[in-house]
Amino acid sequence: MATIKKQIMKILYLGILMTLLLGCSSDRSTATENNGENNFNCNANNGLYPEAFLNISSLEDVETFLENPYKEFYELRVSNLDNLSFLSCVEKVECLYISNCGTSDLSSLSNLLEVSNLFISNMPSLINLNGLNNLSSVNYLEIRNNSSLINFVGLNGVGWIEYMSVTDNESLMNLEGLDNLNTLGVLKIEDNSSIQNLEGLNNVETVNFDGSFTNCNGTPIGLRWEISNNSNLSSISAINNISGDLSNYYLEINSCQNLTDLGSFDNLLKLGNFWISGCPITSLNCFPSLTETGYLTVWDCDNLEYMNFPALQKLSYLNIKENNLLNNISFNSLVEISGGGNGDFSAKIEGNDSLSTLAGLDNLEYNEKIIWINIFYQDFENPLLNVCALRKLYLNQIMNGVNENQIHFNTMCWGNAGFPYSNISDFDSICDCN
Repeated sequence: MATIKKQIMKILYLGILMTLLLGCSSDRSTATENNGENNFNCNANNGLYPEAFLNISSLEDVETFLENPYKEFYELRVSNLDNLSFLSCVEKVECLYISNCGTSDLSSLSNLLEVSNLFISNMPSLINLNGLNNLSSVNYLEIRNNSSLINFVGLNGVGWIEYMSVTDNESLMNLEGLDNLNTLGVLKIEDNSSIQNLEGLNNVETVNFDGSFTNCNGTPIGLRWEISNNSNLSSISAINNISGDLSNYYLEINSCQNLTDLGSFDNLLKLGNFWISGCPITSLNCFPSLTETGYLTVWDCDNLEYMNFPALQKLSYLNIKENNLLNNISFNSLVEISGGGNGDFSAKIEGNDSLSTLAGLDNLEYNEKIIWINIFYQDFENPLLNVCALRKLYLNQIMNGVNENQIHFNTMCWGNAGFPYSNISDFDSICDCN
């Protein structure tokens, strides 16, 4: 009986669609407007939402919806359907969720002009986003677990997105289709196993998150750009045009096992925090204009040999850890590690098996908390031979009466301890800095 009922409802659904395709009676209310493509008589509700929440997940729901196919909705959830043509009247939605549907594109939404929050998930046949071509902006965009999606073609008209999350889309190659996007607030690119680059974001110059819109998802939004666990991603140079003072933003690049090209962020002046780990880059020399950041973490990049931050003057915490081939660090403009770092520490430099000198930190004058260098090495395996680059820092601490234990070394010139000496000649003598 259940099977027969389902078949009857399917026939009824198709019959309704065919009736609408052939046109409806001409004596409908003057508050309706024919939408052209499917001859639906669309109800212009002029901002008066029929329901706060509408869920359409069955043929019965479609039948009810078609009784009054309004143009505007507050929250509309569509799922478990293969034919979405009943949505062709929709022009404006505050929160639109589409999931578990069998369509290969979103052409049924070709009349959609405005959406604040757009969630597209678990759509196994979706190849691109064609049908969203009339959108010019989206506040919150989440594209998740669409196994056949290859690009973002269809969003070509969008110039502004406040929050964009792209996760678990296993066939996604790049972000082509976002070519007119110039302002982006928050970005998350995670667990997209086929993505090779971020082409499509080349024209993004402005990073701005206003946050004044209604967040239908309800979860707090952190000000960060996070690119993580994308196993075939080799380049992020497409985002190199972001610029200016991003003091409130966190840039995190994590566990991208083929990422070798960061490009160069030539116009980026300030950054809240920067973290890179688990990536096979050979050099980190891509922030020529960056003068200030908060946390700076470079961790577990096994192929990294050289890092250079030529303009960086101030940061709150420096963490350089377990980069096995790293042999050259350059922070020639760095004067201050101001604190606000990790617990009691201003800096940790440890577990870098090829780093034998701290040359490149020669101009460092001030640290608010403890500097911790190679404390857990056994003496016989410690590669650090020269710490003379910290001479200016140590001299400044002596002159200002700073606690001697704020610098903790485990080096070949002085064992595993803080420096107990009260004058610079002791430092020079012990560490052969004459």
